[in-house]
Amino acid sequence: MRIDTILHPTDFSDSAAKARRVAVEFATRYGAELHLFHSQLLHSSSGSEPPLEALAETVSAEANRLAEQDPTRRVPTVQLSHRPAVSAFEAVMERATELRPDLVVMGTHGRSGLGRLLIGSTAEKIVRHWTGHVVTVRSVVHPEPPPAEDEQGRPRRILVPVDLSAGSARALDMARWLTTGTNARLDLLHVVEPIPAFYYGGNSDGGLVASGDLHRLLDRSLREWSGEIEGATWTVTDGSAPVEIARMAKNRRADLVVMGTRGLTGLPHMLIGSVTERVCRTCDTPVLVVRDTT
Repeated sequence: MRIDTILHPTDFSDSAAKARRVAVEFATRYGAELHLFHSQLLHSSSGSEPPLEALAETVSAEANRLAEQDPTRRVPTVQLSHRPAVSAFEAVMERATELRPDLVVMGTHGRSGLGRLLIGSTAEKIVRHWTGHVVTVRSVVHPEPPPAEDEQGRPRRILVPVDLSAGSARALDMARWLTTGTNARLDLLHVVEPIPAFYYGGNSDGGLVASGDLHRLLDRSLREWSGEIEGATWTVTDGSAPVEIARMAKNRRADLVVMGTRGLTGLPHMLIGSVTERVCRTCDTPVLVVRDTT
């Protein structure tokens, strides 16, 4: 695995600023070339926007500060590009197709309800349609204090939600690679979602949860499936997967959530939605969505 090229689409919002800092974090750690991209929407009524050149200066200052704190980091080369567009999603997809980055890092405004259904989030659409790895960073009005870092500024914890699928295996491989050479720890989480009561003739409880025996069986299967991971924790819990993932990321003060995606599209996606997309929309921790890039 390599992270040599990172694409950071920006609209100069607070959400994009949070994502920029995550992009700089990845770029300095892996010595990746960082591409800043902005699409000026033709129908936008907003006034003048900060130029990309000014943003590049901010990025360089942030990168130099991280490199001064940790000599293992490298200050990245920064490239700029912009284009007029009717759709931000289409512009980002076009730029990503041209560049073929190892990672796309972008903010999400976390829309929900009817607004999301009618308009959708550009980041959410990128997660659904882009074939490469994507990091989404949610804008939080009142963010929690950042988790403590080790003496070299490296993340302490990465949360990996798993369902024993091929997508989860790819996410776990990525998470293990990200921790190579660091003292970061992995937290593996498997969520058992309640089975709707109508499958059991109208059980008045509204659903069934896993028994203790099933939890123990799943815990054992999870450990066998994942193999030996020094310092890792395994957790099996009941509930809604997006809710439990966001809750554990907050409680464990995770620096990053790494997860795969089943890539639902069409009617199943509209009716059910992707767990990964819902986590990207609601989790305060940055989420790295891992795709099969082979």
